[in-house]
Amino acid sequence: MTRLIVFLYLLLISSTAIAQNFTQKEKEKIKQEIEQLSAAEQNAFEIGECEKVADFFDEDVVFYAAGRKAPSVQFIQNFCSRIPRPFEKAGEITEDIYVMSPSVVHTIKVIELAEKKQREVVTKIWHKTTDGWKIIHFHSSINQL
Repeated sequence: MTRLIVFLYLLLISSTAIAQNFTQKEKEKIKQEIEQLSAAEQNAFEIGECEKVADFFDEDVVFYAAGRKAPSVQFIQNFCSRIPRPFEKAGEITEDIYVMSPSVVHTIKVIELAEKKQREVVTKIWHKTTDGWKIIHFHSSINQL
């Protein structure tokens, strides 16, 4: 756990210098990749394809949902399976994608749940591995409006 936090910290610090060394075209390509992966991950979650959801996460992911830390990817898969569907229709959804380096992307998604008068904020850090892009950090919190 400590190694992962140190790794993330070093990635974020070094990403500023690295980010200046690749072109806007490369950043846009990475951003498009993450947009597609994020949409696929969200779709799998919405329709209950929980094994597919788990495949988006690195096995050492740091995952917090509703203030609880998930001990494993298997826990995330089980969490996904237990959530009642269909979901409440979201009001406004915004997602910002920040390309930190050629191998690190930070996303922030804000989901307005008008009927429940809640806002969910989901942040993810994606890391490009030999297996492709994986989520290495996930945090979700829900706030009352």
